[in-house]
Amino acid sequence: RCGGETWTVEGGRYTLIGHDAPVVWVDPRSAGKAPSAPANPASKAPAAAPGAAPPSVLLAAPPASVTRVRLVHPERIASFLASRGITEPVHYLICEGAFDGLAAQVRTTSGKLVKLTPGCLHEIMFEGQKLGEIRMIAFTAMGRAALLEDLASTWGGSPEGLWMGATDAEALKELAIEPGVPRGASLLTAFQVDGRTPWVPAPEVALGERVRLLPVGLSPPPQPPPAVVRTLTESGDQVIDPPGCAKYLLTIGPFTCRMSAGCVQSQDFLRLIEVGCGEPTPVLAVPYNQETADLESPTQIRTRVQFRSLPDGIEVTRADIGWIPVVESP
Repeated sequence: RCGGETWTVEGGRYTLIGHDAPVVWVDPRSAGKAPSAPANPASKAPAAAPGAAPPSVLLAAPPASVTRVRLVHPERIASFLASRGITEPVHYLICEGAFDGLAAQVRTTSGKLVKLTPGCLHEIMFEGQKLGEIRMIAFTAMGRAALLEDLASTWGGSPEGLWMGATDAEALKELAIEPGVPRGASLLTAFQVDGRTPWVPAPEVALGERVRLLPVGLSPPPQPPPAVVRTLTESGDQVIDPPGCAKYLLTIGPFTCRMSAGCVQSQDFLRLIEVGCGEPTPVLAVPYNQETADLESPTQIRTRVQFRSLPDGIEVTRADIGWIPVVESP
């Protein structure tokens, strides 16, 4: 057990299987104030040109603090959902106004996204300690993971968010901060006179493929880049073969670089050699202590390395590589 979550070890890896309490993102500026008037989400729909890049909205969203809370009168939450046609368990909920261009919506047990009529800001609330207006709720641990990955998929092209802008990536990192354990009287409930609908919690199961969140209005949001992303888990060589003539040999060094073994942080962790067109040519070298690196031609390739310092060196905790095929003009 760690930070209000429960993990199990399967095949040498830790797997998240549950958490103690719902996780809620709130706008702290509204703490102690009356709820906002219901918004007209359609008025916020961005008018995007065909083929335009996805808008940068995570940074422009209201500030959000994250905390775990106690769920009281859970049948009222169930009634809130049932009155909007949601009768199966829900993993997470996004309220109206959480992000410009996104509708209020839920992710259900079956993995569907279902658009909601506005009402979160008025009908779901806190009893006791008023933390502020609710922006998002993750009822399950898997729901929290899915919510963060669905946000990354919407604006970054993949659950890893490899092609998110730097500011949006930083904002997503803030939303992913560990919420900690609830303290005091932070009680989550809903305003519903009919509380007869039974509350059935969603099962703690992985939701599989991540999805693009539902936009406000009927027009689809701009498509993110068609990124292909691989998470690297082992040292050694592998081939990256995107569409086109370009073909790359990727060499991955040890995930732990210790000075006592003669390794220094400026040493290459990743090396990319173009082997598909003519003589093999080194095109990209990424040291252990460089977070991101890009190759623009003939294929758009991006690497991201996450690491932590050790007393005797540095350890790579995660490494991703992704590519976007370059479409040549006719």
